[in-house]
Formats: sequence, structure tokens, C-alpha cells
Amino acid sequence: MKHYAITGNMGSGKSTVCMIFEQLGISVFYADQQAHKAYELPHIKAQLINLFGEEIYQPDNQINKAMLAALIFNDPEKLQSVNQLIHPQVYIMYEQWKQQKFSNPYTLYEAAILFESGLPHTFHAVILVTAPEELRLQRVMKYRKLSKTQALARMHQQWPEEKKIPLSNYIIRNDETQLLMPQILKLHQALIKA
Repeated sequence: MKHYAITGNMGSGKSTVCMIFEQLGISVFYADQQAHKAYELPHIKAQLINLFGEEIYQPDNQINKAMLAALIFNDPEKLQSVNQLIHPQVYIMYEQWKQQKFSNPYTLYEAAILFESGLPHTFHAVILVTAPEELRLQRVMKYRKLSKTQALARMHQQWPEEKKIPLSNYIIRNDETQLLMPQILKLHQALIKA
């Protein structure tokens, strides 16, 4: 079985694309969702408390997302420290997930910062979902309820699309000028045959 990665900058619509692949019967590992589970692991929790103090966790033992975002999205060193804790743990979770018996012809690993994490070489190919920055900004502000400043701070922590496009094997354009479904169906057929 082949394992493909799917990525795209914040607001590109990669989650929507992944949901369509799931409707086609493809299993998807959502790295960003698994990262939230990683925050609950005792060894990760201890290191984050060591970095940021007890208040980084709420009384219910959940990570204080607003506080963490405020701390890391304006400080590249802190962001890198958190990424170095979380991303290796998420990849371990992915390796465990891959051990399941899948009936579909391939799987997808969905991650926003795939290239930034240095992971593309571990997959058979990389799919990039693209959209113009202004459209991505509008989506991020609307769906994540962020101000323009907050949205841009997060978006600019990711590599620009121009850097990711030549490193990707397949491109899905989610720019509202092309229909998504025909692109996904065509790619699905190509991945089955690959």
C-alpha cells in the first residue's frame, strides 16, 4: 500500500479536500488533530510546563490554546521549540496508525507544515492544495474567528506556496475558479494506478 502526504497553507482548504477523499473510501490521518492529543501526553505536558509555566494548561488539563498561540506565533524560537516536541510525537502516532489493516488502495497523511517539518521524503508523493493568499486570509479570518493581524501572524509561519509548489508531486487548485471534485477524482484515479 502506498502512503501519500497532503498539505496546504492555512486556509487552502486541505481539510475539505481530505473529506472528499474520505468519501471516496480513503483513510486520512489528520496530523493537526493528533497534535492536540499529543499535548495531553505526560512527557509532552511536563516539557511544555517547563517551557511556559503551569498556566499553559487549564484546570481541566487541556492545553490553553489561546495562550500558546499568543506565545508562539510571535516568537519563532518558541514556535520551533513546540514543533520539536510535538511533530516527532505525531509522527510516532502516524506510524502506529499505519499498522492498521486498510482496505483502501492508499492512505493520506494530512499536515499543514509538512515541508517545514522535513517529512516529505517519508511518503510516496506529496499533494499540495493551493489557493491565493487573499482568499486564504479571508477563510482563516472567517472560520477561525481571527483578526487580520492574528491570521497573518499564523500564516506567515508557514513556507509560501511558491516554495512548496516545485517540491510537490500533485497540485489541487482550490481558488474558486476551478471545480474541486473533478480535480480530486482525476488524482484519485492516478493514485490508484500509481
